[in-house]
Amino acid sequence: MGSQAMAQALLLAVVITASGLATFLPDTHGEPAETESLYVSSDVFGGPMVLEIILRDDLVSDVTEPKVTFDGSVLRMTQGTDGHWYAYVADTNMARIIDDATKIAGTGMDFGVECNDPGFLKGSFDSTAVFTSGRTCDSSTDPGFMQMIRAAKTPADGATLGNNGLLDADHWPFIQTFEMSADYPMSIIRGVSDITIRFTTFDDRAALELDRESYPRNSDVHMTVRDMLLNVDPTSEDLWTFDVDGGEIYRRLFDGAGNLVDAGGKNLDPGQIYHYGGLLSGSNEIYNTISADSPYKNVISAVDNSLQDSTQVPTIGGSLVTIRETAQNSGVFTNTDRFNAANLHTGDINGTHKFTISYQDSQDRYVRLVASGVLGDDSVPFQKVKISNPRLADASGGKIGVISVGQQILVTSIISAYAGLDQNFAYIVRIQDGDDSTIHLGWLAGRLAGGQSFEPAQSWTPLEPGTYTATVFLWESIDNPAALSTPKSIVFTVS
Repeated sequence: MGSQAMAQALLLAVVITASGLATFLPDTHGEPAETESLYVSSDVFGGPMVLEIILRDDLVSDVTEPKVTFDGSVLRMTQGTDGHWYAYVADTNMARIIDDATKIAGTGMDFGVECNDPGFLKGSFDSTAVFTSGRTCDSSTDPGFMQMIRAAKTPADGATLGNNGLLDADHWPFIQTFEMSADYPMSIIRGVSDITIRFTTFDDRAALELDRESYPRNSDVHMTVRDMLLNVDPTSEDLWTFDVDGGEIYRRLFDGAGNLVDAGGKNLDPGQIYHYGGLLSGSNEIYNTISADSPYKNVISAVDNSLQDSTQVPTIGGSLVTIRETAQNSGVFTNTDRFNAANLHTGDINGTHKFTISYQDSQDRYVRLVASGVLGDDSVPFQKVKISNPRLADASGGKIGVISVGQQILVTSIISAYAGLDQNFAYIVRIQDGDDSTIHLGWLAGRLAGGQSFEPAQSWTPLEPGTYTATVFLWESIDNPAALSTPKSIVFTVS
């Protein structure tokens, strides 16, 4: 596997150190884009990601294949049983690199069989190459093992399967690939509907967050990773397993219920499954640095939950952390299973100890992301409410771009109470100017039930241009300034 493939590979490392700040989840990652009739799974994509393109037009639900173009090239569309028309698109170079590295069919990021001159569909393709689910590129086939698209819509029945001349359902889904350039805008067009997308490296668009800042002994550590490059399949939840000792990365090593993947009904030795982190550089071990020259270990460690069963993969030998996408095409991943159990756990260690979890990329797409926590005894003031995703919004709560003098803005965050703990709160917003002078102070008060989340907001209208800092505080009440969580700040500019 060449270094090009590594450009999209990621490393998760659990590193126990003495410092680090949580990085908040940005809004600037890829999102679905749609018009009245056209849908694209993400307006930006990169690496081995596959795009899903859907034409939802009742006027063509029972006629011949519609004309949809991708950057000027005609896409072959397949009609599903719901009457909509579907196509899947990826980058030719990345598809070839990843598919060539995935030696065992039905595992990892298997793109299927590459067909430069497909014979399984009547008519021609404009794409550079087509990857099919079939084991052959002609009209006769056996079922293949494509893993990149796991939940494609079933082709419609009819005189021609899928109404586009598809000769055998075992060739579906197929992925049409094109040679793409970074940050070059490309249009997907159907009639008057036009959606512009970009193929990108996703620089500085990943994020890492922990569920809290302080932890009791023997407690779960819930982690959230937001990285659209891990969202390779737009049709189903993606799963990734990280060997935090060896630095290796596996896609769908487990099936989401803790079972080892199989291909053709046979469980595979994970030592034979291609892993995507072999050339990664940087930190890839668990360190337990509690204090200078401390002999203690196990401040934080990887444990099994229902996402993974490390006893099934003794040939790997490292500490495994599996993350699962929270929903199809979300690009947001957690290490929490459906029973709310995490696969990172604090130890039974006396005293107070800081730890960090880092998420980094071998090709320096972004600075190493670090989220920190504190493991402590009963004297540590554990946070009672979590603040996450502090952001600025326009007056209606929508995304905001350039902020101008006289424009009303909202300072908002998501606040969440822990299960089993009801909590009164005061949400306080302080605005400071470039001289650190407080020019605005506002608040609202309420009560959160255990496990409840709420998104409060405070409005403010800047009267002068400049650089400002908005800080969010959570107190027990206005009269009782006992902090429920660590304050969060946002620096922004008004023009």
